[in-house]
Amino acid sequence: MGISQSAASKNVSSLEARLLNRTTRRVSPTEIDLAYYNPAHHVLNDAGEADALVASMQSALSGLLRISVATDFGVNHCLLHCPSSLETFLT
Repeated sequence: MGISQSAASKNVSSLEARLLNRTTRRVSPTEIDLAYYNPAHHVLNDAGEADALVASMQSALSGLLRISVATDFGVNHCLLHCPSSLETFLT
């Protein structure tokens, strides 16, 4: 990190003084920490749900695909390149 161990320890101690109540037996968040954590937690959850929604919309095929070609071309070329899709989506 580019800083000495004692400087890092001092920075962590300063952070603990503001965000954590620390005793010899336990560590608990301060009121300020909880006030920050709860809204931030909701924002991160909402962002995760939005990412999942977009990913699910992009990964699944949807809609109608119409291919208009001569029969010979369709049989000899189109059907050879997408048999798994045809089995899944052909109605």
